Amino acid sequence: MSLSKAATMPDSHLVSTAPIRHIARLVEQLGGDIDPLCQLVGLERNVIEDMQVRIPYPALVKLMEAAAQQCQRPDFSLLLANMQHPYNMGPLGLLANSGENLNETLDYLTRYYHLHNQSVKLLLQRGETYSQLIREDLWLEKLPTFQYCTLTFAHYYLNMRYALGEDYKPAFVTFTYSAPVNRGDYEDYFQCPVEFEQPINAFGFHSYTLDIKLTRASTQEKKYLHDLVHRLAKSTELTVVQNVKLLTRHLLHSDNCSQEYIAQLLQIHPKKLQRALKDSGTTFREIRADSRLALAEHFLKDSDIPLTVISEMLDFSELSALSRAFKSKHQLTPREWRERHKPAFIDGL
Repeated sequence: MSLSKAATMPDSHLVSTAPIRHIARLVEQLGGDIDPLCQLVGLERNVIEDMQVRIPYPALVKLMEAAAQQCQRPDFSLLLANMQHPYNMGPLGLLANSGENLNETLDYLTRYYHLHNQSVKLLLQRGETYSQLIREDLWLEKLPTFQYCTLTFAHYYLNMRYALGEDYKPAFVTFTYSAPVNRGDYEDYFQCPVEFEQPINAFGFHSYTLDIKLTRASTQEKKYLHDLVHRLAKSTELTVVQNVKLLTRHLLHSDNCSQEYIAQLLQIHPKKLQRALKDSGTTFREIRADSRLALAEHFLKDSDIPLTVISEMLDFSELSALSRAFKSKHQLTPREWRERHKPAFIDGL
């Protein structure tokens, strides 16, 4: 499959090739062969080595999982992040680096991240003691995404060390995935507690770091960068439905998973949001139900969390309600679905 064909596939959101910079070199250093991996995901080698193009997100995440599998390195993303530091995000990265403090930097990053990646949304959740960057992925339940999620968090960590000093340490990191066989390497890498099979993918840090002053660009440079990024972002921003889906998935674990609260986050009147969803052929109730089932599929496929815990995490009234939802959609029980869909290897290797 050529790049042009892959890029026009339905729902194939595009992402910069920056996250896989140096992937061919790393694969070869680890004794692997990048060419069959490129063939597997339908991309040519010169494409993944060109930092000026955008490729389908499914191809990128599958390439990373396949590379980790071929090289037999569960920590593949951590090795790749070290080779890429400092991480280049183009105009968005320059704008983020112009922030006067970490709070402003993360505000730019979360507001405009769709310019860099149309399939992932970053959410900054501020707290009195701890704050966290939460990573919501449109493809979470459809594709193996652990390697790319880990790579994202490694980029956060390295960039925060760059901004705040080499002694910086996160407060915690959580993953929704099962723990890899080398889970101890992750705590060694991030220098903080790392938990797996958690409700969200999150990078946590002490809230006081948000106010630390940073030496950044001049006011004139910042204005130019902001205007440039704003213009670029308009052409790639997520639709209302996509934003609602991502926010709903994030809020499923809280008491704020409501149409009114999401409208507030999106700065839209609740009735206007309701009309927008209706015009798109859906409702908030349908999105919430679909999001709950999609997350259940992710936990069943990519973790070993017991069914009873999944049911509680996703606020099903009881385990039988989760079973009814699966039988209605898949004609299978959750346990049967897990047995059929939990992959051990990337297809094609």
